[in-house]
Amino acid sequence: MNIQHLKMLKILDRCQSISKAATCLYLSQSALTRQLLMIEKELGFSLFYRLHDGVKATPSGRYFIDQLEDVLDRYDHAVAGARQRSVTLPAQLRIGIYSYLIHVVPQVCMAAQRQFQGVSFDYV
Repeated sequence: MNIQHLKMLKILDRCQSISKAATCLYLSQSALTRQLLMIEKELGFSLFYRLHDGVKATPSGRYFIDQLEDVLDRYDHAVAGARQRSVTLPAQLRIGIYSYLIHVVPQVCMAAQRQFQGVSFDYV
């Protein structure tokens, strides 16, 4: 189970309908049903009663879903805090070197490329 599954359960509880929740989540009804069954199997209990006019949380499902509010709030808070503290690497970094070090530049660029994936290292 991942964070997307937890958010999916909150939306399903809010919509009280698999088809409406599937539309909100841009999923097919069958895909949402499969994910729900997988989550229930992992947890070992049913989260929702399947009714003729939608779904309703079971008592254990109600407890679990109510607890998700705190979990998701803490997750959002942790992500926001980490983003505030993140370091953004420049797209391009130019450094000057002495001419007698030019022979080590290719090796340094290759080593740095492995450490900073997504950042391009080049030398002229």
